[in-house]
Parts: sequence; C-alpha cells; structure tokens
Amino acid sequence: MLSLIKSHIDPLSLREKALNAIAACLVIMTMGLVLHLLPHDNQHLPLLASMGASVFLLFVVPHSPMTQPGPVITGQLVSALAGLACAHLIDDPVIAGACSVGAAILGMELLRSLHPPGAATALAVGMSGTQLHGAVWPFLGYAVLGNILILLALAYLINNLLLGRRYPIGKSHHPHHEAFDKHETGDLLQLTDPDIEWALGHMDGIVDVSKEDLIDIYELAIEHALARRKSAPKDA
Repeated sequence: MLSLIKSHIDPLSLREKALNAIAACLVIMTMGLVLHLLPHDNQHLPLLASMGASVFLLFVVPHSPMTQPGPVITGQLVSALAGLACAHLIDDPVIAGACSVGAAILGMELLRSLHPPGAATALAVGMSGTQLHGAVWPFLGYAVLGNILILLALAYLINNLLLGRRYPIGKSHHPHHEAFDKHETGDLLQLTDPDIEWALGHMDGIVDVSKEDLIDIYELAIEHALARRKSAPKDA
C-alpha cells in the first residue's frame, strides 16, 4: 500500500526547489502587472488560473515535451476554443465544462500539442463562456494569447539567463552529447534517435520525455558505469 503513495520522482536539491518557487512567484506577479498595464480598450484582461499550472511545468520540468512553446500555445488556444464552443452549445455550465475538458483533450491529442493546463482553461471557459457574449475573439486573441505570450517570454528569460537552464529545448541534445566518446564504450550497444523513437511508438501510453533526453540519459549512465568500473579495485 505504501508503495502506491510513495514518490518515484528523484528529489531536487533544496536550492533548486527554492529557485523554482521564487521563479514561479515572480512570474505570476509580473504577468499580473503586465496584464494590468496593457491597454484594456474596455476588454478585461484576466490572469488565467490555468497559468499557475503552466508556470509549474515551465519551471519544474522545462525539458518536458508538454512545456515547449508549440504545445503551450496550441494547447491553450485549442482548449479555450473548446470551452467557448461547448458554452455556446450547452446551457448547463457543469455539462458544458465537462464536455469542454473532453473536447480540449481530444483536440490537443489530434494536434499533438499536449499541455495539461489547457484542460483547466477549457473547464473555466466552458463554465463561464456564456458571459463573454460578443467578446469571443477579443477574449481569445487578447486575453488568452496575451497570457501565453507573456508567460513564454518570462520563461525564456528566467530559465536561460537567471537559472542557467535550456528553454526551449526543441529537438536538441544535451551539450554533453557531442562530447560522448563512442569509441570508449567498446562493444556496448549504441542507441540512436530512431531506436528510441521506435520504442516510444510501441509504448502503450505517452512518455513525458523527449527521445533526445532519453539518449542523453543513456549516454551519461554509460559513462558513469564505465568510470565506476575503472575506479573499482582490481582483484589481486
């Protein structure tokens, strides 16, 4: 029973935990300030609650495929559209919210742009979308997209300039990948991107890590194992 609730995520250092928390706090405050200072033109610019979940992902797991700019933008916009459509077609806010979440998930899956906080956007918009009336497109283009673009700009600046992390990662390997000595590994099996991509395609589910990161993890583990073998005392 205890194994079911035990965390299987390797713990971060206290420094990293503190930096993640401080960065998230600063980003949310900055987003709120920027949205308040932008010209409103009688259009309310809310700080979407789902941005809290997006901030968590962008600073705690910035290398996740679900936190890259493409999935963040597409996932949030598709989810907002799903919420607006369901709110327009369904009178009951609870049913509209439920259908919004389902439609958002399906849309993100079909577009291969999974961003979990989008489901929260869909739920919020689906349950209150009828209050927007004729302000649908201004809401999407100004409020939702505004939240997303401000968040991505801050995530890029803070992750790269202040925290020393790569964001976005795109399709790139860890800088160490180019220095990996394939000759030193001898007869050990060399995995390539196509090998990892094939394996991921045969998994019964979605693995929240890029194939590039999997290759990098494999190479780092191989080097660590080789170093351990070299430093181990030899039998007399």
